[in-house]
Amino acid sequence: MVKQADKDTRRNPLLPVFGLLLAAGLFAIAYFLSSTYIIHNRYVLSIMGAPSVKNAVIFAIGVWVILLAMAYFLVAVLVGKSPDAPIPLPPKKKSKSKQ
Repeated sequence: MVKQADKDTRRNPLLPVFGLLLAAGLFAIAYFLSSTYIIHNRYVLSIMGAPSVKNAVIFAIGVWVILLAMAYFLVAVLVGKSPDAPIPLPPKKKSKSKQ
């Protein structure tokens, strides 16, 4: 008997757009956090000086990278691996018999 190929499930074509929206939303959150809380911290004020848009963007990029890393980790944990997918095993080495 011939084994039929598994039917692939089609992915949503808007999936990359959702990823970009997620990244843009996380940057908006990071900018809000950095401009309201981080820049006005006494320790940051003593190092960076007066708050400015440039400083807020610099801190927002740092917070954004951290938020993206957390989102990537959560998606990886929640999606997991398919239980039906077989684990690929390395090929067996042929043992050398006595010659």
